Amino acid sequence: MTASKDQLYRPGESELSLWLQPEQDDWLLLQQYSASAPEVLARFTNHAAALAAQQQVLAARLADGFLQADTAIPAVHTETDSKSTTSPDPRRTSQQAELETHLIKDLHADAWRLLSARQRTRLVWRIGEVRAAAAVPRLIELLGSEKTKHGLLDYCIAWALGRCHDRGAMAALDELSRCATHPAAQRIARDAWLALANASERSQWAERQIADWALPLREAWQQQDIATLQARLSAPTEWDQALLRQPYGDWLEEFDRVSLSANWARPLLLQALSTLPLLGGTFRAARHIYKAAELRGDAAVWSLLQRRFEQTPAQFTRSHATQWVAFDNEWLRSNEELPRNNSRLAYSNRTRAYLVRRGWRYLRRLAVQGSAEFVPLAAAALLQYDDARTDLSGYTQHNASVFEQGRWQMQTRYCHPFSRSMLLNHLLLKASGSIHCGRNSELWWSATPWHGELTQQPVPFAAMWAERPDALLHLLLTSRAELVHAFAAPLLLSTDGEPTRPQQMYLQQLDEHYWARLLNSPMAVTAEAAMRWILPKVSSDNSQHWLALLLASRHPAVAQAGLTILEQNPQAATGSLATLSAVVLARTPEVRRFGRVLCQIAASQSALLTALLAQLLSELRLRDQHSFALAEICENLSWVLANPLIQTLTTDVYPEFLALLQHTAQPIVLLAAGALLHYPAQNCPATAYQRLLSSPEPEIQAAGVRLLAALPTDVLLTQSSMLLNFCLSDAAQVRQAAQQALQQIAPSLPANALAPLFDALFRAESSEGLHADLLTLLTATLAEFMHLRADQATMLRLLLARSRGAQAYGSWLLQQSQDHEVALSDWSRLARHEALAVRQRAMQVLDTNWPQIGVYGVLPVLLSRWPDTRQQALGWLRERVDPDAWSPESMIALCDNEYPEVRALGCDLLQQRLAQHRNQDCLLALAAHPSLQVQRFVASWLAQVLDAGESAAYDVQQESPQATYLQLAEYRHFLLTVLSQVNRGRAAKQALFKLLSALSLQSESLAQEVASLYQRLVLTVAIADKAQYIAALAKIRQHYPHIETGLQICPPTHRQSEHRQPVRGVA
Repeated sequence: MTASKDQLYRPGESELSLWLQPEQDDWLLLQQYSASAPEVLARFTNHAAALAAQQQVLAARLADGFLQADTAIPAVHTETDSKSTTSPDPRRTSQQAELETHLIKDLHADAWRLLSARQRTRLVWRIGEVRAAAAVPRLIELLGSEKTKHGLLDYCIAWALGRCHDRGAMAALDELSRCATHPAAQRIARDAWLALANASERSQWAERQIADWALPLREAWQQQDIATLQARLSAPTEWDQALLRQPYGDWLEEFDRVSLSANWARPLLLQALSTLPLLGGTFRAARHIYKAAELRGDAAVWSLLQRRFEQTPAQFTRSHATQWVAFDNEWLRSNEELPRNNSRLAYSNRTRAYLVRRGWRYLRRLAVQGSAEFVPLAAAALLQYDDARTDLSGYTQHNASVFEQGRWQMQTRYCHPFSRSMLLNHLLLKASGSIHCGRNSELWWSATPWHGELTQQPVPFAAMWAERPDALLHLLLTSRAELVHAFAAPLLLSTDGEPTRPQQMYLQQLDEHYWARLLNSPMAVTAEAAMRWILPKVSSDNSQHWLALLLASRHPAVAQAGLTILEQNPQAATGSLATLSAVVLARTPEVRRFGRVLCQIAASQSALLTALLAQLLSELRLRDQHSFALAEICENLSWVLANPLIQTLTTDVYPEFLALLQHTAQPIVLLAAGALLHYPAQNCPATAYQRLLSSPEPEIQAAGVRLLAALPTDVLLTQSSMLLNFCLSDAAQVRQAAQQALQQIAPSLPANALAPLFDALFRAESSEGLHADLLTLLTATLAEFMHLRADQATMLRLLLARSRGAQAYGSWLLQQSQDHEVALSDWSRLARHEALAVRQRAMQVLDTNWPQIGVYGVLPVLLSRWPDTRQQALGWLRERVDPDAWSPESMIALCDNEYPEVRALGCDLLQQRLAQHRNQDCLLALAAHPSLQVQRFVASWLAQVLDAGESAAYDVQQESPQATYLQLAEYRHFLLTVLSQVNRGRAAKQALFKLLSALSLQSESLAQEVASLYQRLVLTVAIADKAQYIAALAKIRQHYPHIETGLQICPPTHRQSEHRQPVRGVA
């Protein structure tokens, strides 16, 4: 079984539930915010201790600004105390007595005969409203006196009998509930009978009703299966009438009646009514429950439904009785559909307007006759308003055109969030002065902005509210609407009244925790009103506990008022435990700063500081992650513990800090971990380290690492691998804490201990800043420890890695190294490094060691993607290397480079060699190069080698056609590659085409080779080049007719126009 939950709320945050739950032989104290999972606050073996802890936590949450709907309020101990709404009102003024006498007089037979049917029902209803118990005998006589099809008189009589609280009418009501001709009269008679019945009679009646329920419902009720009942109540659309044997609406009405004898079921009903759709099939039940709640004065149900009627739009608009309404692709006549038991239509605009007006009319009549029911019902209605669910989006303004002074004018209207609520505005405002209401009170607005306007207006029914300060206090402690607070705070906490006023007398008897809740109310208007009431007490009584309440407020204005008083006489506060605790745990920064000064002044009072520490830890245990300014408070407390209260950190409070490590709030755990640093770390149990180091929260894990770092060096060395893992954590806080710990044991670490850190530099960052922190650790924190640095091989791996972090650490290591410690071949590789400093140093080393490196040492530098490095290397090669010193392989390597300036150098060198008739075989090696520049170069020189008609650089006339044919065959792949290119290499292609066309006319063998090339090109090249190859093939065929060219020449055909047949009907 789960105990009942305390439901708390603070504006702008999730709702909070607090409850006790049994688990085997223990009791768990749990809390849950609506947006998170339940969390265990404590475990108890004793139920009484668990209840006490629950009350302490509840008080702490309420003092922190949370609101509780069902909070306990001290009763008003005056002779005018109001009784329960289920008993007759004992306050009878002469006006009320005269009204009752007048109404009862009209019940006499002579007067009764003269009344119309409408007047009779109205008379009986009025008797019920004033609870005229003397009229009960006459009303019983009138039961069944009028036989009408609607049974309205019997309905009104049953309602009045239930209101008059005369148990002598129970028999008549019971008979009427069974024998009335109209179902409405039967229903209201049953509700009236239940209103008069005692607890035993209600329970017996409920048992008989539950026995007729379907088995699933009956078992769920008997076993108090809240989950099953809640699921049934909240899902009317999934109701299985065949299985459960009655409509959902009928069962909901029965549930309302039987729950009167079971308090545990009432919250289920309220929750179901808060989400019940006001549609056909469910609205009728909601309306019946609403009227039953009105009969028995059930403020919770009545106010909830009244607010639902205000907020829920009508299902359809009905302007006349026989109106047709479109529903689910069907047209329904409203006067035929609405009376049906399974009507699909319900809750029209006229019904909604009637119910909204009925609620206000009901309260107004209670107030006019001075009934004690007015204040409880009105307070319950006001509690239904929530700033999170408003009619309008906050305070708004709009312009309206009004006809004034004979012309139309624009008027600015200011609306508050509930300006469309008829009930709230009638209860809080009067349409006078700058406040106006529209037609039918549908909209209320002000001619001036609303801020401060409400407190300056006359309060409706102020005298009745003044007699019930407990109701006003209940509003201030539970209401979620700022307007309600602005209404109730001046009424209850006004400081301009006489001491004998009921409010003043009531406030004098309030406990301190109520004032703490008022001063920390989520609404500033309530906190400031409470402050104004307390300030005279602080000044006159010089009471430190009142001052502590002001200083602990979450509202800056309230805390500042207390701080002003404190600054006038700080010495008096240094001896007050309550004041010192309040300033240290204050929710405003100004008070916390002054609290540090007070603690320093009180540093000589060791006994007081010891008690202060115990008080601080006791209050801190009751707070949670959502407590107001908890992180700032814990930070301030950490400073106080480390300075004025350092002397109080004895072994006696050491277990207290260990216990705080189990707290659910992160700032409190961090505070406890920081406090443990003031004790020998070896005394801390292993479970504490495990709790901190295994936490998913980075801040808590970092605190555990700092606590671990406080261990002696020999002990810390055994955990070096753990520290290295923490140095690689994704959380920056953990990494920084681990680096500080690692510095302590660095002298004793082996040479290869940091290998995991080097490996992490090669990998991509798992979290932002990881490589930066590792670089700080390796290049600053551990820079002095030479044995921990990476070796030369690892340094080169780091420099040549893709990771920027690895390159940065490699660059730092290179700065610490001498030139001779790195091989020249490695310097050639480093000349291509991304870091400018590394490249510059590498080029400097290569320049210094030029005789040793030579051409082959510089060639790798030409692969660098940095232009400045390539240009410097090319300058060396042009200036320092003789053209004859180049080997063919080196020249080919230059021509094969990806950068054009390097290829240009290679082509220049090769051109000089070819001009000297040397290294002709280099052309064949370069023929496969993909660069256009190299292809043009090869094509140009190939033309000189093969063209028999040219005699500029190389005379080929001495060579036979057979030799030329063999050379052409060697370059066949090159020729196909160049000539097959699409939209590129136009100059090289034209040069080769011109060369091949000339060669094809010199000999038959050459013509055969060229023809085979052209035949393949005709089938593969783009259309733009195809025509010239076909023309060349035709020319070859003309010179050598017997060579197969693949051409088939066809004579052109002459097309003759076809004569069109004449169209029929056209001349």
